[in-house]
Amino acid sequence: MSRRPWIRLGVAAAAAVVVAEAAAWLLRPRDIEQPVHADENAYFSHAELTKAQHYASGQRLILVCSLVAEGMVLILLATGRPVVTRRALERLGARPVLGGAAAAAGLSVVVAGTTLPFGIWAHERSVDVGLSTQSLGGFLSDWGKATAIGSLLAGLVGTLALWLMRRFGSRWWIPGSVAVVIEDADSPTPRPLVHGIVWNLPGEDGVLGEGVINAMATTGSPDLGRNSYLQHAYLPPDPPPGHGAHHYAFQVFALDCAPERGEAPGRGRLLDLLRGHTLASGLLIGTYQRDRPS
Repeated sequence: MSRRPWIRLGVAAAAAVVVAEAAAWLLRPRDIEQPVHADENAYFSHAELTKAQHYASGQRLILVCSLVAEGMVLILLATGRPVVTRRALERLGARPVLGGAAAAAGLSVVVAGTTLPFGIWAHERSVDVGLSTQSLGGFLSDWGKATAIGSLLAGLVGTLALWLMRRFGSRWWIPGSVAVVIEDADSPTPRPLVHGIVWNLPGEDGVLGEGVINAMATTGSPDLGRNSYLQHAYLPPDPPPGHGAHHYAFQVFALDCAPERGEAPGRGRLLDLLRGHTLASGLLIGTYQRDRPS
């Protein structure tokens, strides 16, 4: 099995933890009344203030150590280490969406377990200075509940992340797409003659290489729409001899979504898909003509 599936699982799981942490930060209380300034020396002795400063600096050190340990675990898991982790991710890759949920939930539990010793350390220091009266058993009970809730949320986010990756590929983080329509505006037909339609192209490619459309037709790509002859193919310029110069419009549309894959669209359906989803468009006109044989 290639490295890509389990790397995606690891990235999705790590992203789930990051999203959960970011959500907790964004949802923190903001409308907090600012306390009135007071001189601490009027209420606490020098020894008490020194003890408080020592406690605060120690708690910051514990926080830094906890973050370092959490980061190391994330790096190891994202790179497939240890080997048992890589093998587990490979097995989960057999069912990508459910596997992503399991990987994210498992990662949440692993990270919580990694930082538990630092949490116990911080809790015991809080008890020593009188800031907490909770027993160690009560602390562990709360930790277990929080870990269970966190793993559930991470699993849901992991499922969503894997679905996005499978649905939008390398552009999963910004589900946009590009559509290209090639038409002959001078065709002696009631409507412009559609020579080719390509849709659901990834926006980051930036180019539609020579021969790509013909290759898509050969492989039966679902991203190749129907031309005016109801074929999933590209029609090369072929104006009637002596009909004068024909103007071929190469139209490019940037969309804010990647349409659901289904029956490849013709011109009418593609126009329906473009309505309300076009971010930008471009147009290139090329001309071609064939003279009457002498």
